[in-house]
Amino acid sequence: MRKIVLGLLTALLFQFAFAQSGKIKGSIGDTTEHKPLSNAVVSLLRPKDSVLIVFARSKENGDFILNAPSGSYLLMVTYPKFADYVEEIKIEGELDRGKINLIRKSELLKEVVVSQKLGAIRMKGDTLAFMADSFKVKEGATVEDLLKKLPGIQVNKNGEITAQGEKVQKVLVDGEEFFSDDPAVVTKNLQANAVKEVQVFDKKSDQAAFTGIDDGEKTKTINLKLKDDKKKGYFGKLNLGGGTPDKFENSGMLNAFKGKRKFAAFGTMSNTGQAGLNWEDNEKFGGGSNLQYNEDEGYFFSFSDNDEFNTWGGRFNGEGLPKAWTGGAHFSNKWNSDKNNFNFNYRYNKLDLEVNESNRTQFITKDTQYFNNQLRNTVNQNIRNQFTGFYDVQLDSFTSIKLSFTASRTNGKSDARYVSEALNADSFLVNNNVRNLNSVGQKQLFNSTALFRKKFRKQGRTISINLDEGYNENETDGLLKSITNFYDNGDTTRSEVIDQKKENRTKLFSFNTKASYTEPLSKTTFLEMNIGYRVTNSEALKHSFNKDPLANDPKYTVKDSAFSNDYQFRVNTSSGGLNLRVNKKKFGYALGGNITVADFRQTDLESDSLYKYRYVNFFPRANFRYIFGPQSRLNLN
Repeated sequence: MRKIVLGLLTALLFQFAFAQSGKIKGSIGDTTEHKPLSNAVVSLLRPKDSVLIVFARSKENGDFILNAPSGSYLLMVTYPKFADYVEEIKIEGELDRGKINLIRKSELLKEVVVSQKLGAIRMKGDTLAFMADSFKVKEGATVEDLLKKLPGIQVNKNGEITAQGEKVQKVLVDGEEFFSDDPAVVTKNLQANAVKEVQVFDKKSDQAAFTGIDDGEKTKTINLKLKDDKKKGYFGKLNLGGGTPDKFENSGMLNAFKGKRKFAAFGTMSNTGQAGLNWEDNEKFGGGSNLQYNEDEGYFFSFSDNDEFNTWGGRFNGEGLPKAWTGGAHFSNKWNSDKNNFNFNYRYNKLDLEVNESNRTQFITKDTQYFNNQLRNTVNQNIRNQFTGFYDVQLDSFTSIKLSFTASRTNGKSDARYVSEALNADSFLVNNNVRNLNSVGQKQLFNSTALFRKKFRKQGRTISINLDEGYNENETDGLLKSITNFYDNGDTTRSEVIDQKKENRTKLFSFNTKASYTEPLSKTTFLEMNIGYRVTNSEALKHSFNKDPLANDPKYTVKDSAFSNDYQFRVNTSSGGLNLRVNKKKFGYALGGNITVADFRQTDLESDSLYKYRYVNFFPRANFRYIFGPQSRLNLN
């Protein structure tokens, strides 16, 4: 009896699973020439919102098969130069759709209007394309509002974009960088009605695009394809508003496009913590340490200014409501059959931030308890001007040169006051402290790159030479005054006073040259070789000065050696590497590594001492990737 019951349950489970799964098959052809169409994209969409469920490409004979759960769908077939085919279907078990004939666009009458409502999402190779007008947004909506409507794309409160589970790192306009590396400028200021198509894809690295050898490095990218009527003439937007009389959030943008020549300017004013404060502004204002890691050569180099006297303490970390002013201009153009490409950007940022904070903490131990009260008031301002640009020239079909630069100057000032007190279990004072910090500073940065690239007639054989220069300078002056009083039963027992002037100076200069060569061993196997040399010079000075107690007019002239140091660093690194890369249709892997010889020289100018050391390092590397489909892959590194 038990065997019969188990058999019936198993049969029911198989029948239930079969009822829940389905399949549709058919064939794609051409109505004009009556030929099968291979590689046509056949998609099943959810009817209520056109979300893509599954898709496949037709075979050489035009046949296709799609597996999907039973239910109602929109069947969409797309093929270049043919009108889209859309049909409502219902899958129950296996559905044989038979022959589907597509009509060439050239055969359609001009008076016939083809609706795009059902063709909102298309697959073009590895690119997922959304037809912008198929997604309704309010009048005057921005690109950010449009992106929030697209399935598979999320935009958080800071403007950070995620597509198909990955962070979007670049937003292009007609395939070109727009306002450099700041996606929020585009998404928050460009109007949605100017966009014809939103394309989501994994952008290959510049080196992979040049050599034609897929190195597995991908950058999740969104490209905004503009409507033809928006590629010439003037358009823009202006937003003025605020929730209350003392709050404002204003922005405006003007665009003047003519073919591939683009000029744009924008500006924002806000004290709500929203406009102009995208997720990257913390680093752009200098937040955090200057610790950097050279992955190719295997060492860290730092000239950290992350202490209580750096001028970058006013960065926006979600505290308070900052007043922010941002603005910028963009100009780009291509000419001479796109052989010449010029891109220039200017950015202005001003951030005023005032923070008031109070904390009351109770500490409970086994035998007693005590209290700590703290008050903090900080007022900070940072102003930054930044220029970025590049010029790319194609000398011939095999050779190109690209020059690029980044330059910025930031001025900052900070005033902070801290008040704290510690009390015992009976609420009597144990100690209290009043501390005032004031600092002003300036940071300057200039980086430039020259890149020479050449392809040879043998496909996959390339050489590239890269020259990089970097300069970073930071100067900060500050004052510290701290008074701490200690108590016993309400009476002052002693006081400690710190009254110091601080000077921080950091400089870094680096020069790096690297040559890379690729040689094809077969159509799918490549050998990559590189050799490089890097020199890095940096200085880090921190001085603290006390007032001269013997002077009639005390000034900060006595250096406090306990809080002072002065270092110089020099690092010379030679490196060489070799990699074997195999790229198949569904998978690829690479094996290799780098050998580096690094000479370190550290001079302590305070004690007049010198330290030298040398490292020889080997950095093995391996990676493997498997492609399940256009939007599914596995990477192991």
